[in-house]
Amino acid sequence: DQGYANYDDIVRDQYLVMRVVDPIGDKQWAGCYGDTKRHKMNTYEKPPIYVRHVDTSKMAITLRPGEEITRRTAYFGRSCIEPEMQMDATINGDIVYRPNFADGTYRYGVTEQQTVKVVDGRLVPASTDAKIAFAMAGPHPILTGAVEVHYQRDSSADELEMDLNIAGRGWERLWRASRVGRATEIVPLHPLDRMRDNQAQEHQVPPFDYQVRFRMRPSKSMAIDALAISSIFQTFHPIIPRLAVGENRVDYESETEGPHELTVIHRWKESRFGTEPPPPAEPIFPRDGQTVTGYDFTFEWKPAVDPSGAVIDDYEWQVSKRPDFMWPVVSRFWRYTRGETKQPVPEYSILTHGVKYYWRVRSRNDRGLWGPWSE
Repeated sequence: DQGYANYDDIVRDQYLVMRVVDPIGDKQWAGCYGDTKRHKMNTYEKPPIYVRHVDTSKMAITLRPGEEITRRTAYFGRSCIEPEMQMDATINGDIVYRPNFADGTYRYGVTEQQTVKVVDGRLVPASTDAKIAFAMAGPHPILTGAVEVHYQRDSSADELEMDLNIAGRGWERLWRASRVGRATEIVPLHPLDRMRDNQAQEHQVPPFDYQVRFRMRPSKSMAIDALAISSIFQTFHPIIPRLAVGENRVDYESETEGPHELTVIHRWKESRFGTEPPPPAEPIFPRDGQTVTGYDFTFEWKPAVDPSGAVIDDYEWQVSKRPDFMWPVVSRFWRYTRGETKQPVPEYSILTHGVKYYWRVRSRNDRGLWGPWSE
């Protein structure tokens, strides 16, 4: 991201070569961030070079009328990463879509519609075999979710069914209405688990989209009164905007032309506990300005001491090429240490000889307060 690179520059980049060259053969692993199929380009007399083909996408989502997204600073216990590989910074969010049948904006979410019409703000079948499908998608891996269905069936012979299609892999029957009269049912969705059940262990890729389709076969009268389709997704804590004590400025841009409304809600937890904890007193290794030889070493610092008597229970550690820490060297160099006062260099070295790096640490006490960064 800093300029054009020639062949020799690429070969010298240890991290780039490490992450694209498979040292154990042709087995590939598709993780939580897209397809990692690789294709050998050439070998020549130099180390082999591969190209990783990843479906490009923007980390953005266009919200439809009736749709809302919540990015949380909490972890719900759901992740597409195996437990032993989970990062402390893994968090969840959710998207909820409530299509509005009355004003017609539900069509923004429809991918398929056959002989279904709107009558008095309800979806009703216009034939003996009607169907309508809605899509859910986003830039983050979708883990789980649910569909809340409000419906009416005048007879047990009125058939209302819901099918699920995960990432375009085909439809499967998920639910059939069992109640007569007006009813509400919540149908759980587990797209991640269903994807894993149908994939080999080394090719497990989480879903980023799915569709739900309703089929209505009336004998008397039936309708869908309302829907709420929700998805829980996985994301990374550092991408959440951080608001600080004092004045904050949040800029908003929209691709929607003309006057429109937007609701932004901020939720936070007030803390009544004293002052924030200080940063660690000083580094142990590397010292400020120290030149380090080799790549197999451990960052270490003296423990922070909270003057209020609170216990220091976590540290946030970063290493960057930039003094302003705009971004880390890579994500492995941004960690929460769970109270440990040391952090080893990752197993596969990403550091480059002759390059200046900056590192810093800040502490958190058991009251949940984060302190300032070390100098």
